[in-house]
Amino acid sequence: MAKKEIVWEFIEEDDLSYLKQPEEVYNVKHSDYYCYHTDGSNHYRRIFYGVEYSEFEKRHQKQLKEQIENENIELPEDWDDAQTLKYCYSGGFDLKKSIESLRMHLEWRRNPIMHKMNKQALEILQEGVFYHLGRDKQFRPVVVLNMWKVNPKKTPVEVYLSAICNLLTKVSRVEFVKGYVESWVVILETNEKGVTDLELATINKIVQIMAKNFTSTLEKMFITNPSFLFSGAWSLIKNFIHPETSAKINILKKKDFHIMLDYIDADQLEEKYGGTIPNKTSFWPPENTLKQTINNNIQDLGVEENGNIEQSSMVSFKTIDNDSQQFFDQQASPSKAQNVSLYTNPKGDVQQYQEMDSISKPIQSTTSNSSCCKCNIF
Repeated sequence: MAKKEIVWEFIEEDDLSYLKQPEEVYNVKHSDYYCYHTDGSNHYRRIFYGVEYSEFEKRHQKQLKEQIENENIELPEDWDDAQTLKYCYSGGFDLKKSIESLRMHLEWRRNPIMHKMNKQALEILQEGVFYHLGRDKQFRPVVVLNMWKVNPKKTPVEVYLSAICNLLTKVSRVEFVKGYVESWVVILETNEKGVTDLELATINKIVQIMAKNFTSTLEKMFITNPSFLFSGAWSLIKNFIHPETSAKINILKKKDFHIMLDYIDADQLEEKYGGTIPNKTSFWPPENTLKQTINNNIQDLGVEENGNIEQSSMVSFKTIDNDSQQFFDQQASPSKAQNVSLYTNPKGDVQQYQEMDSISKPIQSTTSNSSCCKCNIF
């Protein structure tokens, strides 16, 4: 029987600007070890903007840029060196694999189904198969993937892929702030479904499209309510993947949900996960969970090599557009930058971002006179 062709119905986009980060996002501090570290043979980077790259990264970045030019690969106008480096990581610093991964990504970018909201994807988001929940203690988006709801017999796989890509594209545009928030936390809900009950082939396609096109954006994944067999399978699998990767993934039964509170405040989690947000029945458009209060103690949960955790204090929530370059200019004076984590290069010069997507510019208050404070898986 021939596969029925999908007639995509594109619709008007929702304005999600109300999800913009507050200016307190600039108070987030990342240790050098969190931003980048290496054990000599493996390299790990979580922050790509406003930081100095290692000589190893620069060399591979240069090689990939030269190969892109040699193969006459046309890059989007908004492409930058940080994205080039991400695809060095995506290819495991293998030039051929990096080019292959980049070509796949560019083809994905050219596909409007993955970026423009359509009626089919909207239905999936409204059903809560995938949804934006809240933010972690460092303003990273928290996204829930109800994988137990995935049913390719009812809905074509392409619709699920369109839905997850539309969600992540829109969330990253609004909530990612270069140098501060560059990743998200994923809650993968299994609802105690066994390995044989989950649509693993479809789930794998969802995970792969996230990994290839939102590369280096996974901060943490919580796989919740696993079945006995699922937990057993993970116990075996984690022995064959790098500890750095397995550390990003937690398998949590209900009695272990308190672990999520180490990363996410209770007012950013639903009650079923140990939080205070009433369990959601409406999923799209996403709710702004930061509209009233913000945690007063942001911690960098990327532990430094010596095990220390940096902390920083915050000021109250603010509410109007803020230009990022103006922010950096205002903080040029040390007296105004006491609570702000800015990155410096080896010469000690402050690295300022020359541009930032306008849609994700953090917001500040009209009533405040104070300056601003403070492996191949995703």
